[in-house]
Amino acid sequence: TAIEHPEGQVEWAQVRPDGAVWCRHSSGASAPRILDEAGGEVLSLEGEPAPAGRPFELLRFDNRHGQSVQGFLVTPAGSGPWPILIRPHGGPTWLDEDKWHPEVQSYVDAGLAVVLVNYRGSTGRGAEWRDTLVGDVGGPELEDLNDALDHLVAAGIADPERAVVGGWSWGGYLTLMMLGKHPERNWRCGIAGVPVGDYVLSYEDMSPLLQAYDRALLGGEPKDVP
Repeated sequence: TAIEHPEGQVEWAQVRPDGAVWCRHSSGASAPRILDEAGGEVLSLEGEPAPAGRPFELLRFDNRHGQSVQGFLVTPAGSGPWPILIRPHGGPTWLDEDKWHPEVQSYVDAGLAVVLVNYRGSTGRGAEWRDTLVGDVGGPELEDLNDALDHLVAAGIADPERAVVGGWSWGGYLTLMMLGKHPERNWRCGIAGVPVGDYVLSYEDMSPLLQAYDRALLGGEPKDVP
């Protein structure tokens, strides 16, 4: 039976002892709520509710290879071009969704547009899309992020002279890669949160599980594929 819910993300759902279904729903513009199968709120948090955010707009553009790339755009009120934050997600096998994201909303409150790109290597588009990075980390992602910026500049949404790149974990790694490989973009700044800064050193310090993941992603140990 289809469950009614507003646009956004259902992060979790369970069947109650009485047979009802409750789910945890949020969107870019609305904080998490517990809803029933009819879409009604059934469990309210105590205290003052979080203020509404700016909505996540679905974004689609073709990259330089003619592939359709999906993501989300969040903008302040009014019309652009705005200063723009390119915010690559972590993982890399992860994805951005239309869900509650206070960090993104804080940047929008400060007057920036924010773009979230499900670059090649993200989940949600099948194994071939996800595995594009195998043996070529930092390549396809940067192409898709730069193509997203070019698309938004051409559309009059982003100001290329006021562009910022920043992310966490793999997003931080991509931030450092972007600043190093594409300085011609004249980035105003880059914000790299807990990034991979030295892959050889980090490999030696990783757990066996993460080492196995890196060998699968890179095609071998750092000493084998320098």
